[in-house]
Amino acid sequence: MRHLLIFVLCCIAVTESLAQAPPEDTFRVLPSVTGEAPVITAYLKYQTEMAWEQDAQRRHAWENVHSEQELLKLQEQIRHHLLSMLGGLPSQRTPLHPQITGSIKMEAFHIETLIYLSLPKI
Repeated sequence: MRHLLIFVLCCIAVTESLAQAPPEDTFRVLPSVTGEAPVITAYLKYQTEMAWEQDAQRRHAWENVHSEQELLKLQEQIRHHLLSMLGGLPSQRTPLHPQITGSIKMEAFHIETLIYLSLPKI
């Protein structure tokens, strides 16, 4: 009986607190936005559709991987595509000519910041 009384009192307290809800603006942090919503331009729509299409192609490619050979083939295709987007890697090895620009000494190791020539001088 005592548990039932506690339960009823809790229900009454919850009901009372819900009935006295704070005003809507009480928890507002930012001011209300008025005016027109942002406009989605034709170009933005085109870019978004292109991104979703590329994502669908990527998902389809990964769904078709069922063996190690298929995974290795997909990895090679991705690598080839990435390198073609970057313009490829340099065709010849050239000296990097590294220059240490700073050093941070710690107890067991040290960190050196450096610059180097990633591409030959043109």
